[in-house]
Amino acid sequence: MKIRIVSTFNGKSNKFYDLWEKRKANGYSGHKVTIYDAVKMGLPVDIEKLRAAIDDPAIFAQEYECEPTDTSNVLLPYDLIALAESIDATEVIGADFWWERRTGEIICGVDFGRTTDPTVCWTLERIGDILWTREVLLLRNMNTADQIEILHKRFQKATRVCLDYTGPGIGFGDLATKVYGEFNPSGHQFGKVENVTFTVNTKREMFPLLRRQFEAPTKLRVPISREVREDLHAMQQVVKGDSYNYWAPRTRDGHSDRCTALALAVRAAGSGVPFAYKPLEISRDGGRVLM
Repeated sequence: MKIRIVSTFNGKSNKFYDLWEKRKANGYSGHKVTIYDAVKMGLPVDIEKLRAAIDDPAIFAQEYECEPTDTSNVLLPYDLIALAESIDATEVIGADFWWERRTGEIICGVDFGRTTDPTVCWTLERIGDILWTREVLLLRNMNTADQIEILHKRFQKATRVCLDYTGPGIGFGDLATKVYGEFNPSGHQFGKVENVTFTVNTKREMFPLLRRQFEAPTKLRVPISREVREDLHAMQQVVKGDSYNYWAPRTRDGHSDRCTALALAVRAAGSGVPFAYKPLEISRDGGRVLM
């Protein structure tokens, strides 16, 4: 009987790294195939374009050059998540929520997806100094026009929105800022939507800020949900040499999309200026969609 184990590295504190390091001592046959080897063997990939798309030397080294990171630490351990879990935080909210008057400020974070990953819109309500989760909305395999219709009432209700402005989110972000105004204080723009391009630096801003919201005294409340808990727990801080970044493994359920949406919502909660909403009609299949 033969057993073949194929993987990229996920740091050094795991069984796969242990098997690789002890392959000779245990009589295993070990083979390393980097992206450079694969291209030489005929893989039609532009390595430099791929490197630019990843925009992270540590992740590229681990995932494509087969070089394990020095350490990989969970951003939100289970005990930290437990501090924020509350029966009064909700994953699903009724339709009336979006039309009724609320005493708290409504804030949204959106990790935009299209096919491989879902779109997640995480809605918070600030009551006093606590950020309460009101909804964790997932939209899977849905075209952009349908997503616009669903997200419209959430954006209209929110005071501030942070959007993932990467990949498929770029076009959506352009449309959202046209409708709701762009939030960019350095450019003297104080609309509702901030488009956030995910780079190493923005991740280093967003995810430590998210962790601080979980730490005692906890200023964040999240629903008691296995799916939410596992998604939050999957995000990792990856360290290689003197460089570090944040990354989550891709699964059939996504890529820690809920965690990213929550990080965006927490970022949006950091500042807010009310925005005077003006509707815009957008053509769709011969009809009109009012945003």
